[in-house]
Amino acid sequence: MISRLTFAAAFLPNQRADADQYWIALGLIAAVDFVRLSLLGAEGLIFWPAIAFFVLCAHINRLRHAGRRQDMAVVPLLVAWLAKTVIAILAMTVSLVPVFFDLMEARGVDLNDPRAVNAAARDRALQQALSERLANDEGLTRLIAEAGVWPSTWAFWIVIALFALWFARLGPKVRPAPPRG
Repeated sequence: MISRLTFAAAFLPNQRADADQYWIALGLIAAVDFVRLSLLGAEGLIFWPAIAFFVLCAHINRLRHAGRRQDMAVVPLLVAWLAKTVIAILAMTVSLVPVFFDLMEARGVDLNDPRAVNAAARDRALQQALSERLANDEGLTRLIAEAGVWPSTWAFWIVIALFALWFARLGPKVRPAPPRG
């Protein structure tokens, strides 16, 4: 049964959130995050601190309700942020590889020769040319940045969901009575 939902317990610091309030809070925050990215894409990054703040508050409130240490609320946020960062870098790198290969091919590198590709990849002049192309082609840079937005968002929310499965099941921390003696 869903408990009485108070939005203060779901979102604001210094509250207590039971498991239902916690799940609702995370669901609403995730929905706002997905709407933010759908409307703004990579430019919505400016609102990321607000999303992180409310996710942190939801975790703190849940841990407070369960009688656990609230400082542990940063762990899911840090792990999710790390996953988000790694996946964003991987996705952007994957989207950058064809551009780099096109640049190699334009410079006369035989893409069927692994040694030639390896040597070209280490060539400082080619790396500088790629950097200049990214700096001068705003559309390409935006396209590469956009490639990391959705995969990193999914990574973040999957990690948060995994921690939420754990945190929602936390019951009150009850200490046994001291032995009679």
